Amino acid sequence: MFAETRDETRNFFHAVWSKMSASEALTPLETIVADVIKKHPEYHKTLDTIVNDPLDSNQSNDYINRDNPFLHMGLHIALVEQLQSDRPKGVRRVYSQIIEKLAAADANGLHDAEHRIMQCLSDTLWSAGRSGQAPDEDVYLENLQKLIPKR
Repeated sequence: MFAETRDETRNFFHAVWSKMSASEALTPLETIVADVIKKHPEYHKTLDTIVNDPLDSNQSNDYINRDNPFLHMGLHIALVEQLQSDRPKGVRRVYSQIIEKLAAADANGLHDAEHRIMQCLSDTLWSAGRSGQAPDEDVYLENLQKLIPKR
């Protein structure tokens, strides 16, 4: 990813949001983050609050029992990075198959399909963290395969 700590990650999102708001030039990584931010207008107010009030409590907010916008957008970015590198090997092919089947169904299909994929990624990361092991890429790919509708 692009930061080592929670606060660094959030600060990076805020910096990208500030640059976007000011129509400043973005680096390639910032462009990826900006694209994700654009797809999530429900988080713009949170980003505005931090940019306009750096002492706002969102910076230290753990988002317990509610949606964490930084985690959610971070999973979108992780998916983009997986697809760019095709890591785990084959994820790009499986992603294409999922998108082909699910995204064709409706206008929100692409975003919804990505959310299903991100849930598999999240589950894989959670299991790895719980077991103290590296994420099991084979299980992750198997779970992604289950998302492909059989017709």
